[in-house]
Amino acid sequence: MGDDSKAEKIQVMVVDDHFVARKGLIESVNLEADMTVQCEASTGAEAIALYRQHRPDLVLMDLRLPDISGAEATQAIRKEFPSAAVIILSVYDGEEDIYQSLKVGAITYVLKAAPR
Repeated sequence: MGDDSKAEKIQVMVVDDHFVARKGLIESVNLEADMTVQCEASTGAEAIALYRQHRPDLVLMDLRLPDISGAEATQAIRKEFPSAAVIILSVYDGEEDIYQSLKVGAITYVLKAAPR
């Protein structure tokens, strides 16, 4: 395959404030034949700015971030880009976190303990 093979892959942005967790997510995504990490962010504000710049096909967004929450970043992204696809990732399985994430437009909520 030539350079066109990259364009066919699902472009993903990974957002997590913990370096090791972010790098692990990046490695997991890049192991998928039809996906590639396009960009990465460590804060909600950075995620919003990078989404505007790169417009990835999918965002893997940590719920707890140091500046604004992943739910707030998701809401901001989806307000500006209604078709944005965001999956919230978290170690927390509380019903309120899940409800709020879905309410602001996340397509699903996945626990970080879930298998790859």
